[in-house]
Amino acid sequence: MGVLLALLQLLLMYTLAVACGEAVTRGAPALQHLLCPPANVDGPGARGLGGGGPEMRRPGAGPSAVRVPALLGYLLAGAALGATGLADGFPADWSSALRKCALAVILARAGLGLDLEKLRQGKSSMTLRLACVPCVIEATAAACGARPILGLSWGFCFALGFVLAAVSPAVVVPSLLELQDLGFGTAKAIPSMVLAAASLDDVLAICAFGVAASAAFGAEGVDREAGGTLMQWLSAPIQLFGGLAVGVGLGWALGAAPWERLVPAHCACSPAGGLTGGLTAGLTAEGLVMGLRFASLVAAALMAVFVSAALGLGGGGYLATMTLGCVAARGWGAQATKAVSGLTARLWAGSLCCPADSPPDHETDSAAATTGGKAERGRPAFKLKIKSYCRPGLQPLLFSLIGASVDLGVLSGGDLMRSLAVLAIGLSARLAATYSVKKQHTNAASKL
Repeated sequence: MGVLLALLQLLLMYTLAVACGEAVTRGAPALQHLLCPPANVDGPGARGLGGGGPEMRRPGAGPSAVRVPALLGYLLAGAALGATGLADGFPADWSSALRKCALAVILARAGLGLDLEKLRQGKSSMTLRLACVPCVIEATAAACGARPILGLSWGFCFALGFVLAAVSPAVVVPSLLELQDLGFGTAKAIPSMVLAAASLDDVLAICAFGVAASAAFGAEGVDREAGGTLMQWLSAPIQLFGGLAVGVGLGWALGAAPWERLVPAHCACSPAGGLTGGLTAGLTAEGLVMGLRFASLVAAALMAVFVSAALGLGGGGYLATMTLGCVAARGWGAQATKAVSGLTARLWAGSLCCPADSPPDHETDSAAATTGGKAERGRPAFKLKIKSYCRPGLQPLLFSLIGASVDLGVLSGGDLMRSLAVLAIGLSARLAATYSVKKQHTNAASKL
């Protein structure tokens, strides 16, 4: 009965998260259009802008467009379920395992997107500075701000600082890969630099948090684990070099695996319905090889994350996951890597079960939503992209679980304002540090 209740809670959480995500992403441009209607473009210049009469700018287009990420809706959905008690009793080990699965997938995808050749061309030192300097400065600034604002001891202040300094791969990686696909910053390898720096940043923040927490509990007379602070100091190089070694080994094995020999050249799948049909419709032998590579990549990433967590070396597992994706991509080649990366992106964002011949995004006429049910004459209705709900992805699940784990009942108004003040101090310091670190051969737009 408990398992059935947990499954129902998970289904409710996911469904509400997807609905809230769609409402947020589609509602922001529509609200902007209602509050600030675009002006008509009349006169001779209208013809040069692409029409022979009045034109209406599409909401969401142009420099003043409002774009709200769907993850905000996912977080709000989870927080709403947690506040109403509908997520109470959800197994904590389920939540932890699902979050680890989501992080493993997105980090593996980040590894596939790394460009090692450009990182080698004088970008390694910049990557190390970008990983270490902003992290340490943000943690230090947040700790110095938390000391007088929250009244914590220095050990707990620095533990809090390194919690805030850790970069979230689930937020950073999809945005950077989208910019990389659009060609922004690729000439200077900015997406690859930030992806690599984010992984190293997490390892540094996790290790430093362990040291600060051990020192803080030791000062209170609480021995958290055998070895104490010394073992926390030793865990930093173990996670760094161990994660790199494991990632290189697993990535080499994936890249050198003879998947082509396992699939006959004449093998092909006939179209079918449902989840299996969406994944295998019209699949050739080459497609099956891509599927095996994708499955092996996900399995290796999950193994690295879960085994490292069981050993108490979580940061090393995340680094190993990104490394194995990067090394495997070199063995597969550019074309195969692009195909596997596309499957990984679908597993993260959704649409894995959509039929092969129907894309996950569709355009629909939304004149009824903007003109009271009738399109005005001489004014073409704008197009609004909506996403299919047929998309069991890990992103809505991850952020809804995070939102449900937030207990707003323990926070008072004063605690919330003081916490936001500490967060603002840390973020301001990080922005200044990041801007100053990327000073060589980087213009202002790339820094931002």
